Amino acid sequence: MLQVEMDSEGCSKVARLKTTNTMPQRPRYEDSPSKLLIYHLEQMFPGFRDTPEEWRSLENTLRGRYEDQPRKRGSHLSTLPDDITLWSGKDLLVVLMEPPAVVHEPIQKAKKDSRRGKKKRPCGLTCTEMLLLLAESDSAVLTMKPPEIRRCMIERWDKENPGEPKNALSIRTIQEDRLYRYWQQELVKLRKGLGMSVADFQEEGLVILSHKPGREDKRREGRSKGEQAYRTYVTAVENKNIHAKRQIEAKKAAPGGSRQ
Repeated sequence: MLQVEMDSEGCSKVARLKTTNTMPQRPRYEDSPSKLLIYHLEQMFPGFRDTPEEWRSLENTLRGRYEDQPRKRGSHLSTLPDDITLWSGKDLLVVLMEPPAVVHEPIQKAKKDSRRGKKKRPCGLTCTEMLLLLAESDSAVLTMKPPEIRRCMIERWDKENPGEPKNALSIRTIQEDRLYRYWQQELVKLRKGLGMSVADFQEEGLVILSHKPGREDKRREGRSKGEQAYRTYVTAVENKNIHAKRQIEAKKAAPGGSRQ
């Protein structure tokens, strides 16, 4: 690199050329390797010779074998840095000579904080617990599809940050929840008990579930038709919800069953 220094009058005073070493750092174990190290390399990597090309090929092999790989307690490898360029010839020799069965317990590395696979959200509730609370507040949740239920979750537990909800579960998680699947199964039974098609049930049948005592009955065909199917549906869902609550309470009461 050409560097020019200027004097106070703006004229060039000194010009000199500087060269910068842009070559990547070579591993330390390549510096004056011992005969014993060369011997073991030749045994473990047939065809290996003490040449620059072979050293580069060896480096790539060692990176794939040792860098960012699980390490075990008691191994000399566990005391070395992940970057193999920092290993000395002695370090590499000890690693190569170490018996495979020298250790038994893997080192536990800290995992990144991720919600993926977690059954509970920051609010401390599982999907089933969320569904039960939503259904208690609004029985219409029993007839909703996962996208609608998720919007209800956001409204209740992520109202302050609806754009990036931390508590609302995914549509797939809701679909796979056992309680939700049971609700859907009972809806299918109710539809068949009322003798309705899917389209008619979506348009009119769900109105039945919105009727409450003391209000005008919105059913077009009166109270009598399908009343038994409706009572059966309500009883089945209520019993299932009670059973789900008891299971949750039992798990919390069991040893080690604290919420977080």
